[in-house]
Amino acid sequence: MMNVYGKATRIILAVAGCAMGAGALWGAAPELQPHYLNRVTLPVEAEAFIRGGDHADDPQSDAALITQRGNTTTGTRKTYLRFDVGELDASYFSGSAELSVIKDDWRRHDIEVWALVWEEGSGDWDPARITWNRAPANDDSVDGLADDPRNDPYAVSLGTWTAADTDGSTGVSLGFLLDLRYEYVRDGRVTLVLTGLNLGVDDGDNRRLEIAREASTLTLFPGKEPVETPVAMYLCWQRDPTATMTIQWHTEGDVFEPSVEFAWLGGDDLRKVEADSHPMVFSDRMIHTVELTGLDADTEYRFRLKDVAEGRNSPFYKFRTMPETPDRPIRIAIGGDVMMREEMMARTNRAAMHLDPDFIVWGGDLSYSDGLAEKVDREYDFFRVMMETLIAEDGRVVPVLMGIGNHEILDGRSYHRQEGGRDAYENTDEFREAIAPYYYDLFAFTGHPGYRELDFGEYMSLIFLDSDHSGPVGGVQTEWLAEILEDRMHVPHVIPVYHVPAYPSVRSLEGGTSRAIRANWSPLFERAGVRVAFEHHDHAYKRTVPIRGEEEDEKGIVYIGDGAWGVPTRPVHDAGETWYLEKSAPILHFILLTIHGDSQDIKMFDSEGKLIDHYVPRKPNPRNNR
Repeated sequence: MMNVYGKATRIILAVAGCAMGAGALWGAAPELQPHYLNRVTLPVEAEAFIRGGDHADDPQSDAALITQRGNTTTGTRKTYLRFDVGELDASYFSGSAELSVIKDDWRRHDIEVWALVWEEGSGDWDPARITWNRAPANDDSVDGLADDPRNDPYAVSLGTWTAADTDGSTGVSLGFLLDLRYEYVRDGRVTLVLTGLNLGVDDGDNRRLEIAREASTLTLFPGKEPVETPVAMYLCWQRDPTATMTIQWHTEGDVFEPSVEFAWLGGDDLRKVEADSHPMVFSDRMIHTVELTGLDADTEYRFRLKDVAEGRNSPFYKFRTMPETPDRPIRIAIGGDVMMREEMMARTNRAAMHLDPDFIVWGGDLSYSDGLAEKVDREYDFFRVMMETLIAEDGRVVPVLMGIGNHEILDGRSYHRQEGGRDAYENTDEFREAIAPYYYDLFAFTGHPGYRELDFGEYMSLIFLDSDHSGPVGGVQTEWLAEILEDRMHVPHVIPVYHVPAYPSVRSLEGGTSRAIRANWSPLFERAGVRVAFEHHDHAYKRTVPIRGEEEDEKGIVYIGDGAWGVPTRPVHDAGETWYLEKSAPILHFILLTIHGDSQDIKMFDSEGKLIDHYVPRKPNPRNNR
């Protein structure tokens, strides 16, 4: 069993927009790094803190800390971070901050983030009251900067970050969007304020969070016109990934011209495609979808969203189409059971992004909204975390293909556990939309009926399946699968992806859906020469021995996964005592599948990016080119 958690763990607080890398050293002169997206990353210019309230004069270290005595606000020390934006030639900018925070215990902590505002009428607030660069300024009064900023007319709340109890682990991370506006600038600087709540929960100890100065940055999109970061944006494919790209995004409020403008990366001739739009289920948001076609293979394009909010366009982003042949390594990050906890999803997302995947595959249980109207905020959070963590530093948006799991279904229960049981099942779009409203409303892929193939040239086919969620394993779906596999006997990489495991690492091998998959799908996989299948659902990591005919066989299929991208893990079956398990561990992870020519290489990483397993599948069978 692997232990992957340290005592003191770094938390990345990513705010608004996309995830960024570490900035320059603390206190260094700002280094402007614009590129075609007109993106600039700045380090912290200076820091300060004020010891306020009853404990203003108590001894405290001079590190950049957020500290609170007991469960009160009277002992809160505020931390200030200042960024120099004076060199930007801009009339407007939007942006985001990445604040690296170290949490020294497992308890629940809250951080409130504020921006100081500099509008006319700010009264006699005097920035000179802050002593910058780590010198404390004590104030035991109840006025001015020692107050909670919510009572301060010169600060505006940007949101609250929460690290909940973590079952003894300090390995948590979570982000939230920050609406950073140009009016927060005064004398060429932006100042953020961080305060802590609930830092000493029960025992009155002095709990603290430390700001990692050298890893905190501010990233801006300066320009001569205002831009707006969309509240949600995600890319996928509905058809040929070598020649198309599907872009989806959400808006709030009235928009009049939802569309995409795009051009190849070196070109200036922007083409415009209008969006198909519809209301989001259980929400006031609108969902917009554009499919770009006729694209060149293995080519980078830049794009922006038109009329995201109040007539503003988005910043420019970019995407990359897939190659027609696997002459270069193709990297696919794979996992499932994605966001039971935001901080876990965010952490695994960032670890996967460090390996620059061409795209991501999630095999179900996405936001854990359970198809319920009262859980719509989980959908908002899911897309927010995607926005914060799945956009590369160069602005490339990584496509994500998402399959269906039980937590896409009403109350997290599959179709046959709904009212009326299996007898009430109908193979209709209306039935599926009623029991999985978010899944079929939000995502262009897979679409109905919840299972779908996606072909990458003649070299790879991904087969997404519905493991008893919005429809049965057997019957029509299995008949479809047999035809799909028969038609792809010449394809060297045929890769099934589904949710419930045929060979579980936690649950019983005799579970009904697992038995149905082994009876209906596994023989088809074996006949088609499939080398690996990816399955999820159990909240752990596992790799099986090669299996054929429900027995160990060196020419068989290896089943990998079990779904622990962003969920608390569960105790696993001991691989040494379970005939079909080669590896098993209760560990957050993602899988990196690399395709190159006819070879496959599979590496497994924990949520911190540490390699935990490695497997190289056998070569394709010459009999059927697999």
